[in-house]
Amino acid sequence: MKDDNGKITIKSIWKFLRSDKGKKYSFIIFYAIFFIFLFVFLTMPVKETKIEKEKEEEINSLPFITKKLEDNNYNFTYKEIINDNTIEFQGVKENNLISISNERDKYDYIYQNGKLTKTNELNPLEYYKLLDIYELKTLIKSSTLITKVEFPNTSEYNFNYDIDSNTLNNLFEKEGVLENSLNRIVVNCNKDFEVKKISIDIYNYLKEINKEDTDITSYLIEIEFLEDA
Repeated sequence: MKDDNGKITIKSIWKFLRSDKGKKYSFIIFYAIFFIFLFVFLTMPVKETKIEKEKEEEINSLPFITKKLEDNNYNFTYKEIINDNTIEFQGVKENNLISISNERDKYDYIYQNGKLTKTNELNPLEYYKLLDIYELKTLIKSSTLITKVEFPNTSEYNFNYDIDSNTLNNLFEKEGVLENSLNRIVVNCNKDFEVKKISIDIYNYLKEINKEDTDITSYLIEIEFLEDA
């Protein structure tokens, strides 16, 4: 590719490429560049998908495990502690049915199209959607993790979250926009980070939607998960 003076110039390169030997090299170079471009083009979407998936996993990840509750039937207790009074139900989740009962009554809820719904209008729980472990997970994913507390004596952990009142309002399908006060969610886990109990303090939320009701001074909902049903 050198000229008569032994130098490589654009003119000498062009002359070489037009020769028979140069045409062979140009053919190889062209296809090498083509396949390099094709390889880069095909691998770019895979890399982007992987990055997006990692971001999604990071956003959706929780520091505790609910798989057993999602995959199996189980017993549980449901409590509403209002001021100094406690309303308690025993519950059982069996396949797509959740039942709660006390000494007098029994009420059923069923999963329809992935959502927990009432089987009749005789529903004692205004916040029955909190019986759904999937709704609880969604709620917690919309919350902000504040602290993690370890209890060495029992090998248990508490994860403390703050959830704004508007998010609770949307879950309970209530109308209106609230001032967005914060409510506390506490997730209690065993040493293997499996969920044992979830407590939700909704007092600030209720204070916003019932501004004229001054009788309620505290309102705590507890769902404690027991042995498999």
